[in-house]
Amino acid sequence: GAGFADANLNEVARDAGVGKGTLYRHFENKGELYVAMLAEHGDLFTDELRGPIDPEASAPKQPEQLAEHYMEFWLGHPDHFQIIWAMQNRQLLGPLSDRLSDQLGRIFERPLRLLESLIRAGIERGELRSCDAWHVANATALGANAIIGQIVMKVPQVVERDLPAIYVEFYRRMIASLVIEGPRDRQ
Repeated sequence: GAGFADANLNEVARDAGVGKGTLYRHFENKGELYVAMLAEHGDLFTDELRGPIDPEASAPKQPEQLAEHYMEFWLGHPDHFQIIWAMQNRQLLGPLSDRLSDQLGRIFERPLRLLESLIRAGIERGELRSCDAWHVANATALGANAIIGQIVMKVPQVVERDLPAIYVEFYRRMIASLVIEGPRDRQ
């Protein structure tokens, strides 16, 4: 069937076993409904991302564990990625209330804060170079999501390429750029 990004309120109401009027009383538009769906699962997603991270692993290894699980999650839940994509292209969905806009911001921020905390911990342990961990987390996530989006949304490729391998290479290079290799790098 159509993914969440293609669903309309009639289909959602039918799938939920309620009348469209019931949905309209609770949600102004498709965007409001999507944010509500994301909010319901946002904490679970962040907790699930935290799960495969070995607290004893090195600072470079922990973000790599996160990255591996992150891609597996989206490949296993392409409809959820379509919601995220739709939220980032809000002109397709219409305006959101201030309350739901704030909620959406918190949902998007949680995985970024998780990556930021891993980078900060690596800096504090002396394994990663000093940097603005928030900016590095955002740059890494934006690049990673661009690649994952190509895979999940089945974007036709102009140039034949192995996108999962490119994702792994991208993520590893981003983290490797922070790794302290020797005494010279510790200054």
